[in-house]
Amino acid sequence: MIRKPIHHEMDCFGVNRVDDDPVCQACRFRVDCAVFMGKRDGKTPLSSAKFAFVPDGLIAKYPKVKSSSGTDRIYTMCHVAVFGTQPVSLPGLLGREIEKRAKEAGCNLELFVYTNMMGRQKTQPDCKFYPSMLTGDFSVKQIETWRELCIHKFSHFTLKTLSASLDERVYDDSLENRMEAAETRAGTFIIRHKLTSTGAAYPALYDKYEQWLDPVWLATEETYYNYRLKGISHKSTGGGPVEAHRFAAAKERANLKRHKRQAIAAFEQREASMPAAIRTVLGRFGLFADDFDYPDKEITDPIQFWTKLGLAVQQWECIKYLEELPNVYNERATRNLQLQP
Repeated sequence: MIRKPIHHEMDCFGVNRVDDDPVCQACRFRVDCAVFMGKRDGKTPLSSAKFAFVPDGLIAKYPKVKSSSGTDRIYTMCHVAVFGTQPVSLPGLLGREIEKRAKEAGCNLELFVYTNMMGRQKTQPDCKFYPSMLTGDFSVKQIETWRELCIHKFSHFTLKTLSASLDERVYDDSLENRMEAAETRAGTFIIRHKLTSTGAAYPALYDKYEQWLDPVWLATEETYYNYRLKGISHKSTGGGPVEAHRFAAAKERANLKRHKRQAIAAFEQREASMPAAIRTVLGRFGLFADDFDYPDKEITDPIQFWTKLGLAVQQWECIKYLEELPNVYNERATRNLQLQP
């Protein structure tokens, strides 16, 4: 049989095809592409997966609260990291003006908000911070001042150099960093659990590593609420560190129920942390996100997602075992599975 070459112009041919993508719809090779992809048609590389963790009921009840630009999420994350409290108000309609000022200052939105908040906290620690403070000319001048200082001391201006200049741990304590760390720990544990055990992984996760997971992350996780928080008052006090951490999570959940903008911002921050967490977790097993395909639809349940990914990794390791290739089921690798996430 003579094989006929398929001539195409797109680098994505036979690699990634999405029905509702305008590029795919206009492509004259879309039919051949679907045939060439076979069972992979309708799926996308895991590195391009979409996440939607904000509960549908919350979006339906408060449709105008949903943050489209992410400004509310970044503002909340920065305020908690700098001042240690939830903000008294969120940007809302001021989001576009704040983004405009950040662009004028020549830095990304996160660094713009952090710098202004940290400058305010240093000069006037007893005063509250409001979103309108990010829309004036002074907010841009703040960036220029701190940029000059960081470049003089470290030759570049980033959140890390800004924190070092002020001798602060804002970067380490930021909600972004804490959510990503918690997601990475949970994902690593669940995949390791699926490699060696059967049944649901989250009970063992909370039994062993509850204190390792950030209270805000726990407050956004429904399985944790059903397993640990039902019947617990957020006003209670615990007798030990585990109980204190649990009540902190209950308090965060109660706070998110009262403040809808903050709740949506917290869920959006968890969505934003997923790509980095996936790369880190799979890297620990010598894998990459592009090694896996996922149905082209939004991922709404993170624990279920990690469980499915754990089963996929398990199947891959079993294939390597049957082919007598290096795998996690030899004695040395099995001992490594017991390491803490």
